[in-house]
Amino acid sequence: MQNAIDNKFDLVQQPSPSSFEKLEKAGFEVENIPSGGSAMLVFNTMNPPFDDVRVRQAIMYAIDVDGIIEKVMEGYAKSASCVIPNSDKFYKRASNVYIHNMNKATQLLQEAGCPQFRFNLLNFGEDWGYSVSAKIKTDLFALGLQADIVTSDYD
Repeated sequence: MQNAIDNKFDLVQQPSPSSFEKLEKAGFEVENIPSGGSAMLVFNTMNPPFDDVRVRQAIMYAIDVDGIIEKVMEGYAKSASCVIPNSDKFYKRASNVYIHNMNKATQLLQEAGCPQFRFNLLNFGEDWGYSVSAKIKTDLFALGLQADIVTSDYD
């Protein structure tokens, strides 16, 4: 981000919300334009414990999406109910939209027989993506799970 502020770039795509004020002070015009982008979790269901749907559901219930929107994205995001934006003509609300519910998450992990475990959470290196991953890690720690964030390029 410092390279943009030092006038080495003319256009910045997807800056983190925390950088908006710095960019504006450096002379950039910051526009918040809705996009079709979304953050999502993709589970490796070939191996335990993620081969159990109850474990995947527990994780989804444990994540405080509203907290991510407020604390990480500083209000510059909306909760999704489908991978397609609701402004798209092909949008259809998912049959199950997970709402933060730690009691349900705990119950599902106990039913699955794995109340605590450790796993890697892959992040693809974006500034805001790492912040989202860190919030997810905190949410899952409250459930008794240990997520180790691993950062990688898109390859």
